Amino acid sequence: GINDEDFPKISVIVRFIGKNELCERTRLSLLKQTYRNFEVVLVNGGCKSDVFEWEDVIVRNKPALDEGIRNSVGKYIAFCENGDFWSQDHLQKKAEIIRKCRGSAIIVNDIEFYGDENSCRYLNVIADDCRSFFLGADRISDTLWKEHHFMLNLSCCTIKKDCFDTCNFQG
Repeated sequence: GINDEDFPKISVIVRFIGKNELCERTRLSLLKQTYRNFEVVLVNGGCKSDVFEWEDVIVRNKPALDEGIRNSVGKYIAFCENGDFWSQDHLQKKAEIIRKCRGSAIIVNDIEFYGDENSCRYLNVIADDCRSFFLGADRISDTLWKEHHFMLNLSCCTIKKDCFDTCNFQG
């Protein structure tokens, strides 16, 4: 079997923002991951709760982010915005960091915006929403945020699931 310490299950949460279907580019980037011990949790306010499979990847539908996090089965949660795509080794690199730095709670990477001006503007809105979420309600201190000079949005975050145990998603 798979050793959960060396190869932890990762739940990938994909949020839909104003879209009714998963972007094909996002779906394909998830299916092409070299690291295979993961599930996908689709979060969309209008979806029905279903479980289905893409090739060998289990997919769950949940209507809200907090429900998606609570019902995920991974030891770590990675976020991927609908429309984004990851390199094939994205989850593999995260798993290697988890293995080398045992006890890591939050793993982030830089992101690259590309596309037309409207697409980049849309992505900046998402990044601002993420900043508000993490800085609000004392989730991450403003000092810690300012010490790092990278653009942080949910698509670059992998967070140990038990970090969410005390989160107040209503605040």
